[in-house]
Amino acid sequence: MSLGFGFHLPGFFPTFYNLPLQRTVETGYIQAKCYPTFYKQIVVEFSVPSEWGNCLFDVYRAETNAGPWGKITPTPINSNFFKDTTTMDFSKFMQGWYLVECELPDGRRIQGLPTTWENKRTNWVEIRAKEIQRREMLLLTKFTGVETYLFRRKHYGMRCTNCWNPTIEKVTQDHCPVCLGTSFEGGYFPGFKTLIQYEPTPNDSNFRYQGREEQNTSPAWTVAYPSIEVFDVVLRVPDWKLYRVDHILQTELQTVPVRQVLSLTELAKESIEFDLAKQAIPTNYQ
Repeated sequence: MSLGFGFHLPGFFPTFYNLPLQRTVETGYIQAKCYPTFYKQIVVEFSVPSEWGNCLFDVYRAETNAGPWGKITPTPINSNFFKDTTTMDFSKFMQGWYLVECELPDGRRIQGLPTTWENKRTNWVEIRAKEIQRREMLLLTKFTGVETYLFRRKHYGMRCTNCWNPTIEKVTQDHCPVCLGTSFEGGYFPGFKTLIQYEPTPNDSNFRYQGREEQNTSPAWTVAYPSIEVFDVVLRVPDWKLYRVDHILQTELQTVPVRQVLSLTELAKESIEFDLAKQAIPTNYQ
């Protein structure tokens, strides 16, 4: 077994840039920063070593640092910044991650590291935060976690052609089967599996003028990733109960989340959102 080592001096780039690349490489040599102006735009500023020559750039955006990434530059640009106006409807609680891809003069493509405007922990705190999440993930995996599908609500995309009125800019049908009441076609992104610990639902009832009323809210918690937003929908697989996320309280270290405490409201079985459960049921059983 042989080991190979290499190093480079400041002002010079690593030797693998001189080699023919079979795929896109990721490097920290592409420096990028984000400057948010909420409800208006996000400016992504970036720079590369001058030795790379005249390069072209593509900018990608995702709601998490793990993707999926969507290209937001219609064509490659040659400037050192890009204004993302697709975030015009975002609130201050929406997260966005950006990735810059550089095309060298010889055609090779190099990607920078994902960046965001969120705060970053110091290395000392980051190591301990990862240990906290490792232990909590172990607790969820071995003991308390319940298999769950998380469906992220869409906040951008093509408007629904069935119920969206562009004149008054409102949804005209609450239980639309096309957008599920979100005004965007599809309503939610495809679900993915995660683990959540659910607390017991309080068993109490009250008699109102309309009849018997039962509380259907339930607390739950999970680790910081994947990031969950208000109005997202979670499907608890063992009993096929569907919940809407109404409130989120995060535990943070240096303003970066390490745990998400959720307040869930169970949806009625006739809710239009139950169409999402079809994604978790085998096709031959539907």
